[in-house]
Amino acid sequence: MFGIFSGIRFLSRWIYRGIVVAILLILVALVARDPFLQSLTEKRIRDCTGLEARMKSMDVALFDQRATLHDLRIYNTADFGGGVMLDISELHFELDPEALRKGELHFKLLRLDVAELNIVINQQGVSNFQSLRDFRETRRAKAAGPLDDLIDPSLEFTGIDMLNLSVTRFAKTDLSRSGPPELITIDTRNAVYQRIRTRDDLLPQLNPAIVREAAGFLHESWFGASPK
Repeated sequence: MFGIFSGIRFLSRWIYRGIVVAILLILVALVARDPFLQSLTEKRIRDCTGLEARMKSMDVALFDQRATLHDLRIYNTADFGGGVMLDISELHFELDPEALRKGELHFKLLRLDVAELNIVINQQGVSNFQSLRDFRETRRAKAAGPLDDLIDPSLEFTGIDMLNLSVTRFAKTDLSRSGPPELITIDTRNAVYQRIRTRDDLLPQLNPAIVREAAGFLHESWFGASPK
């Protein structure tokens, strides 16, 4: 009889220990989740652009389809000086989960704070954004099927309900000439654009003109020219 009780006590202690270990593992997973997703996102940016990417932190709410990237910097290759190509202080987005279940990419909110965008012209007269576009076109040509991209290509973009855009400055560097970069200070804060369904819904609204031109330039570098 005492042997049975002793066995039960032994088993119960190990069950208790197992529960404690399981709880600790869950807590560790929750704490490590965001750093893991941050590292995965940085790697995905590198794979899809050929450019080094670093961010300070990343907060993800998977069940709410929300994420915030803090201090994301994408760097030029050595051919373009190796400095920062794009410095984003904050990128926050909230997706429509119902649309996502239907295979649609629909943003309820997209907040973007661009600290600096650097256009660099190399010794051959090619810009860093043209080089990025060429890299992506090469990836498309080599892909056996749909391009494995930052955003799932199977998702159909259906719009942005609210875009909050801040832009601080642009810079342009020509490596064929010596001297500091040309700086254009914009300092547009929290400009709000609503009900964006296509590229052409947004670009005409952007001000000043340099922001509009840069947005079109970025779009063509990333996605190619829009169809006529």
